[in-house]
Amino acid sequence: RFLFMLLSHKVVRWFGLPLITVAWAANTALLGHGTIYQATWAAITLSVLIALLGALLDGCGRTQPRIVALIYYFYSINLAGALGLWDEWRGVHHVVWNHIRNPQP
Repeated sequence: RFLFMLLSHKVVRWFGLPLITVAWAANTALLGHGTIYQATWAAITLSVLIALLGALLDGCGRTQPRIVALIYYFYSINLAGALGLWDEWRGVHHVVWNHIRNPQP
């Protein structure tokens, strides 16, 4: 069970943004076929707009409302996972950063 939880968490984190993009595209294609598709399309679109507002506020150094910060963080983390997958696909490998510790007197 622990292995399933660990792997599923990693997979969802890596593929979160691509899955959200697929869900948004599918809802866009199905907009005229029911209110559920309109509602989910609107929710995804609104969440992306809120995340963009969070990025704008962060770039200006302004304080974000809590909900904006939460949604901005969610999309930032998912973007980082997608960029990591992109780098892996291209064969780019990142070196682990090690902190240089100052010697204690």
